[in-house]
Amino acid sequence: MENRFSTLVPLLIFTWAIIVSVGVVFASAAAIFSGAGDWPDLPTALWWSAALACAGLLISFLHLGRAGRAFKAAFGFTHSWLSREAVLAALFTVSIIVSAAALWLAYEWTAALLALAAALGLATALAVGFVYRLPGQEGWSGVENALGPIITTLYLSSAILLGCIGAAWSHWIFWPLLVIDLALAILRRRRFACLKTVSPLFPALQAPTRRIYLARLLVGSALAAAFVFIAPWFVPYLVVAATLMDRFALYAGTAQASPKDEVARVKRERMERAAREAVEQLRGDSQVG
Repeated sequence: MENRFSTLVPLLIFTWAIIVSVGVVFASAAAIFSGAGDWPDLPTALWWSAALACAGLLISFLHLGRAGRAFKAAFGFTHSWLSREAVLAALFTVSIIVSAAALWLAYEWTAALLALAAALGLATALAVGFVYRLPGQEGWSGVENALGPIITTLYLSSAILLGCIGAAWSHWIFWPLLVIDLALAILRRRRFACLKTVSPLFPALQAPTRRIYLARLLVGSALAAAFVFIAPWFVPYLVVAATLMDRFALYAGTAQASPKDEVARVKRERMERAAREAVEQLRGDSQVG
């Protein structure tokens, strides 16, 4: 991996687009099956979600060394989270297009197709989180990063149900998800602050990333909670902005354990162990004396 942040921008856009798209589709499916009422913007929301997912997939090809071999990603579905992410994202995108077309044609199986799209979307969001659980990549590890995308997806869905569709019952899921999303964001901020024994891949972005983490807590949590009472329709946009900040912070905060870091860690552990043994030896000698 080259030490240029621009190489990760396609992944940033792809993962952000998929998370937002899944959030909209899941909210649409939940609105239909819960009988929350008619949502005039449903067709537009689905087409925009399809366009966003398609754009994310196309942009993700820019990260590949050889985009023409992208189809080979499907071959590792049974053992690779990266392959699962690629396959599920493609299936999810196709399912949105089919659902939107079925809605436009007033097809009787539209609700079932939309439910399938929502299920594929949640699976994709889960894969987006687990694909970065890599050995040595300390900045990407932890349950807070693994579950971040799917929790954010559900959080965005609840914000749409509350602010755009007006489903009164969504209050009961919005506030718990806001708290969970906030807790995970704090854990990610704490992990970033505690990365002392690994090398950051982008040292120049460390200070901006710290500010982004704080801005994300403000926008995605404090302002989102406040706007529920002021202008609930604006809350989903705040969550979308916070999601983009999350993706930037994840990639900009990339930190991995280099061979030099590992040697330093082993040396430090040996010195600490030798110091403890020396202290224990001195205590033993003093007791004998």
